[in-house]
Amino acid sequence: MTTSTMKLVCVTPYVPYRGIDHAGGEYLRRYLRAAVAAGWKVRLLAPSTAANRDALARADPVIEAALWPEPESLPGRARNVLVTGVPATTGSRWLRLLPDPAPAWLAEATVIDLQWADSLWDAPAVRERFPGRVVVGLAHDVRTESIRRALRRGSGRARGEALLAIARVSRQERDALNACHRVFVFKREDGSTLRALGVTSDIAVAPVPLPSSSLPAPDPGARRVLCTGAFFRPENVEGALWLLDEVMPRVRRLVPGVVVRLAGSRPPRQLIARACSDVEVTGYLPSMREAYVGVTCVAVPLRRGAGVKFKSVEAVAAGFPLVTTSVGAEGVDDVTGTAPDRVHDDPEGFARELAAVLLDPGAALVRAEAARDVAHRVPAFDGRVADLLAACRDLT
Repeated sequence: MTTSTMKLVCVTPYVPYRGIDHAGGEYLRRYLRAAVAAGWKVRLLAPSTAANRDALARADPVIEAALWPEPESLPGRARNVLVTGVPATTGSRWLRLLPDPAPAWLAEATVIDLQWADSLWDAPAVRERFPGRVVVGLAHDVRTESIRRALRRGSGRARGEALLAIARVSRQERDALNACHRVFVFKREDGSTLRALGVTSDIAVAPVPLPSSSLPAPDPGARRVLCTGAFFRPENVEGALWLLDEVMPRVRRLVPGVVVRLAGSRPPRQLIARACSDVEVTGYLPSMREAYVGVTCVAVPLRRGAGVKFKSVEAVAAGFPLVTTSVGAEGVDDVTGTAPDRVHDDPEGFARELAAVLLDPGAALVRAEAARDVAHRVPAFDGRVADLLAACRDLT
């Protein structure tokens, strides 16, 4: 197969663009750019949501995009959680809305790449409708594992939804991923989790890019702790509140004047209301560089969720001291070559580590710089994506 015939159709709930307000979207943007650089003709297939129609104007011009109509009525949030384990975004019946016969660019794709659970849930139908096409899927996180953690650590509505969803989601996740020729995950542990779930497809670890833009250096005198996240995701909100309510009062007893910066898009009212002299709530920032200005260290206080946390990778790769929970630390060694060494799930231990960094930033920076140097010896992302796609094209 010659380079000129390599066609990648990426099925995704989101049209990515520079400055998109969640890390998964930025990952997809860089992944698709790497595919184009490797000689693939790339086309996006995404739902015609208002956000995606707006995003088309900002999307990378080297990537073509086609938007399919939304279903006449999307499933309600509760029903969609029962079906897919994720909040309602696009529905999971887009394939029925494509014309028959399908557009040639889709029917003749070398690889059909399904991104996120919203698209992966349709893998069996894609495989059936397009025989002979290579179907791969990227599980940005393992939905079953995320729901299990919501059962263990969540409360209220989150735990109730998880209880209702777990059996159905486990079954659908297994069946969907078994319809793929190859499944990509961001960390090795996710592969083990999927095997235990009954996934028999080939599983490989996908590369994760290091930050593309130059971030400012840590400011050892600032006594400012950064916590980033897409704050429309409940696990990020829960983690931020745990940091503010359980951790920071302990830190402030040891480190006067410490400030927490919550940087991320769409913070809910309960976070906005916490803004004060020692809590900054930035809202959406077009560049993560703004988030890191005047920051001493990074906290990743996640209590639940799955997959690799790009915010942890970003902190390590930029040379910032990182204090994280075990959830936030997962898979970071797969990406950066080094595991975080300040990992605590209890508020006392987390606070003690933050205070130690703020009181002796010089020693913390030496360790952070060593971790950064290891991370930047990892093979380049674009080359690894090229190898990944080359290995996919002949899977049939």
